[in-house]
Amino acid sequence: MNNTKLYFILTGIFAGIAVSFGETVVQSGNWSDSSTWGGSVPASSSDSPVNALEFGSDNLTLGVDGNQYINYIDTGSNTNTTINIDSGKTLYLLSTTVGGTNTVGTSSSKDNVLHFTGEGTLNLGGAGKNEGFFIKGTYIFDTAVNYSNNVGFKDTSSMSGSATYNRDVNVSGQISTGGGWDITVSEGVNMVLTASFNLWAINRVYI
Repeated sequence: MNNTKLYFILTGIFAGIAVSFGETVVQSGNWSDSSTWGGSVPASSSDSPVNALEFGSDNLTLGVDGNQYINYIDTGSNTNTTINIDSGKTLYLLSTTVGGTNTVGTSSSKDNVLHFTGEGTLNLGGAGKNEGFFIKGTYIFDTAVNYSNNVGFKDTSSMSGSATYNRDVNVSGQISTGGGWDITVSEGVNMVLTASFNLWAINRVYI
């Protein structure tokens, strides 16, 4: 056992929305650099987010050097992907419906790693959005994480993976995690929840 601090308070809910096309990172680099995209730099805002952020090959790193808004991230068959968020910047991951499930992150395999790093903030969920789910993959959070809405780890036999929190987490909603997911909160990390931590089926939660 360790000195992790958990604070629990209330409850949550979920539903669905719509989908379109996205933007693909073709080489490692900053968001603001056109060579990262092999063309024009994608614009994003809270009113007009990038729908899907995808990666054209393995072992790419995207540097988020300005506030950016994305509906969801799909790492596809890439086994190792990194998103580094600069100090003072925020990456907003809002959610949208993919294959009938409201999604914030997905991959083709539960073993494919998406690593969030940096001194900025990853903000999960958005105003007016329904609960978003990580569908499949291995997610490592080495940056501050703020949940502004309910976010879950989807519970089905084909949707599984793991999530590791190595930095402090603030949750203005609930976290739901389904069977087949391993959730790790590293030693010394503070996880503050203003709603419930829902556990569906059989889960492994390491604190």
